[in-house]
Amino acid sequence: MLSINDNGAIAGCFGSGMPATTHPNKGYVLRGPYGQANYTNEIFPGSAQTQVTGINVSGATCASYADAAGDNFGFVLKNGVWTVVIDPHASGTVNQLLGLNDNGVAVGFYNDSKGDSHGYGFNVHADTFSLVTVPGATSVTPTGINMAGDVSGFYVNAKGNTVAFLLRGGKLTSFSAPGSTNTVASVSTTPTGSWAPTPARARQRTASSGRTAPSGPLTTRTATAGRRSTA
Repeated sequence: MLSINDNGAIAGCFGSGMPATTHPNKGYVLRGPYGQANYTNEIFPGSAQTQVTGINVSGATCASYADAAGDNFGFVLKNGVWTVVIDPHASGTVNQLLGLNDNGVAVGFYNDSKGDSHGYGFNVHADTFSLVTVPGATSVTPTGINMAGDVSGFYVNAKGNTVAFLLRGGKLTSFSAPGSTNTVASVSTTPTGSWAPTPARARQRTASSGRTAPSGPLTTRTATAGRRSTA
């Protein structure tokens, strides 16, 4: 279980993912009264694995899937429409979404060719991307975003330590558990700072299967180059 919204709906996944061919991760949404009959599978069409990481009050979810080659892509599922989200500056094979707020703004990260993570936000309604950065960090992973415009996550500093952070009102606060070199954080259900819209293109095709209830059009969004801001 990875996320819960204000209505008590829970998003998550099951399966170890190792190996993907025999124990793949499979996403789900669980609604009250939390019995076995209240699970709804959420498996991206044609994927090898799916992890559902966030759910907002409208029931829209953010998640990531892996293809047969093991490459990762983020997506949002809203009203039966699958939207694949790939940051325009992504250069590696890892691109994931980890949090989604009630305004339809998701946060996630992509890994570059060195394996370092770069944080970003995506506004589903405006179809725009923005950066989420931490000064001096070598790697940044946003994990959650709320209605107040706060974003949480973790970063790796120059010493190689993993530090939790909260961006609120343009102010960065870092957290480390006493004696720890690896601390992470998450807030429930829009990165702070300014959001500079990046134009995006969208194309649609029909998916072969749906949430595994219901099926719907698959929208793939890939942004063009444009202005982006740091948070």
